[in-house]
Amino acid sequence: MRVSVRGGPGFLGHLSSFFNVPGLFGSVPLQSNNYLGSDCADTLVAARGKWLGRESDRNYNVAALVTELPRVAEFDLAGGTFSKRVEWGRPVLPGDFVAVRYKGARSYQHVGALTGDTDGDGVLSGEDTTYQAGPWPLAETPLNAGPFDGHVVVLRPSSPIKEKPIAFGEKRRKASADYSERHYGTGAGTTVTPRVVVLHWTNTATLKAAFNAFDKEELEGRPDIAAGGTLNVSAHFLVDRDGTIHRLMPETRMARHVIGLNLVAVGIENVGADNLTEDQVRANAWLVRDLKERYPTITHLIGHHEHQRLEGTPLWTEREAGYRTVKPDPGPGFMKKVRGLVADLGLVP
Repeated sequence: MRVSVRGGPGFLGHLSSFFNVPGLFGSVPLQSNNYLGSDCADTLVAARGKWLGRESDRNYNVAALVTELPRVAEFDLAGGTFSKRVEWGRPVLPGDFVAVRYKGARSYQHVGALTGDTDGDGVLSGEDTTYQAGPWPLAETPLNAGPFDGHVVVLRPSSPIKEKPIAFGEKRRKASADYSERHYGTGAGTTVTPRVVVLHWTNTATLKAAFNAFDKEELEGRPDIAAGGTLNVSAHFLVDRDGTIHRLMPETRMARHVIGLNLVAVGIENVGADNLTEDQVRANAWLVRDLKERYPTITHLIGHHEHQRLEGTPLWTEREAGYRTVKPDPGPGFMKKVRGLVADLGLVP
């Protein structure tokens, strides 16, 4: 895997494999020896940025990452032997960075990113793999391959998801319970088992306007759906014009955002209307991928305008035959772009 790191228009950029190779015809030593090109930290952060759909904002080095990011674990590693037991999920997670300080060194010299519990034993082990770059392009290699022998710290990169909870007091709890019982039946509850991701647009110009609309606990100014109950509309996520992702409520809590599917659907609202941005496309794709990883039960990805195609399937529940709406959002163009970025997940449209 190679990652092209570009600083902007007019900057030629370089592939990760260029930073640690001899100059043209061997005329100079390794570029990294002369502090030229990118190093392992630059390459790793750039790769993460590419995954998130965002450009690198500055140069990075291992020491800076160790200083800036919170530590979640620390141990010594030698030949695949760990000085202490470290479990997956508590405290380490896929995507955490691992930085190593070699024996006798005063600072940390190398960094990679954990890919997951490769051998499935629940414990961080030498067979578990990392993405790292050294005198090679960015590649997946096991921890016991050698480059991480030394004193290791596990670092937690910040999540791209920002918490921005809407009001969820007694009025919304009661309205949620009443809505569920009325539309889904006694005992249906308000807990979501995620099986469908539904993309929307807010039809507002700003994040503030959208948030203020969702923050109200009871429905106002929506005669098209007012007959369906007092519960206000909302969603689980709200994506701003620049691609910033805000979580409004837990994914397993029911939101009123899509008739017939609220007990199985995670809703993603996008600020705007038929003018959604490329940043939002990338953010939605990243979030869909993140949700699928955390909730393997998810099988479908649809736009709000496509929701009625699921009527008659086991995913659909709605007791009131006349309670239906026709929606335009977010449109086939937006869905085509997002689906193109997550095609490998095999989600049903």
